[in-house]
Amino acid sequence: MFNTPLTETELDTLDQLLRDNGTDDSVLNISELDGFLTAVASAPNLIMPSQWLPALWGGADGGITPMQKLAMTA
Repeated sequence: MFNTPLTETELDTLDQLLRDNGTDDSVLNISELDGFLTAVASAPNLIMPSQWLPALWGGADGGITPMQKLAMTA
């Protein structure tokens, strides 16, 4: 596990990934991602990734996320 913050280059890459793959219902930039993950981490009850990952990408249907598509092409 890494204990260092993301570099500026990594943050820029992540921000671009969110912008390129986002919809009106998804997390669209790094600031929204920060708030979203803060809410998930500080929730009074455990929120399973199967619940919050689809919401991250703007859907609750459990469809393939942009990250899953990226992993399939790698």
